[in-house]
Amino acid sequence: MAKLYKPGRFIGGNGIWGNSVSLVDGDLVSKVGGFIVKTWVWVDVLGVAAGEQSFASNNETVAKARVQFVELDGYSELEMTITGGTITQADEGKYFDITAGGLVDGATESATTGQLKMERFISATKGIFTIANK
Repeated sequence: MAKLYKPGRFIGGNGIWGNSVSLVDGDLVSKVGGFIVKTWVWVDVLGVAAGEQSFASNNETVAKARVQFVELDGYSELEMTITGGTITQADEGKYFDITAGGLVDGATESATTGQLKMERFISATKGIFTIANK
């Protein structure tokens, strides 16, 4: 889960959510197959959920409930928790991927590729990140 630290240039968006999934405020979201879903590894980050909702098993085809989110860009900053490893001040500027649980995967540290870029070190398990796939 992400905490919006500094918004970028965009305000908001909405789209039809996938089937049988719950969403909490701060979950990272993506668009896959025309539907808004929770972000996972290798999927471009679209935004961060604005609010908490649960969606029916037929949401994509029948209910078509929409989810509200804050659209992110390369200027948006997110305070995020690291799992699967720790970070140091020396990791600023490096890239990381996101776990299925929406946290930063500390084991995916890379000098060149990833979904997120660490902009600022806070602690061994927390940092400020920007979206790298925009």
